[in-house]
Amino acid sequence: MKELSKELRKILGTGFSVSNLFNMRNLYIIYSKFQTLSGILNWSHYCELLSIENVEEPNF
Repeated sequence: MKELSKELRKILGTGFSVSNLFNMRNLYIIYSKFQTLSGILNWSHYCELLSIENVEEPNF
């Protein structure tokens, strides 16, 4: 993850820290059945969804 983070930041800029990459991966694993969560949500909203312990709670 460290190397991937380094390469992505070099190519795409900020926002690809190791912790963000882990959050992105977890978001995909937990919510992979949804084609898209929403075009309105920002990264802070997604991180908030990841903090919910009961995965069934945010049924939307």
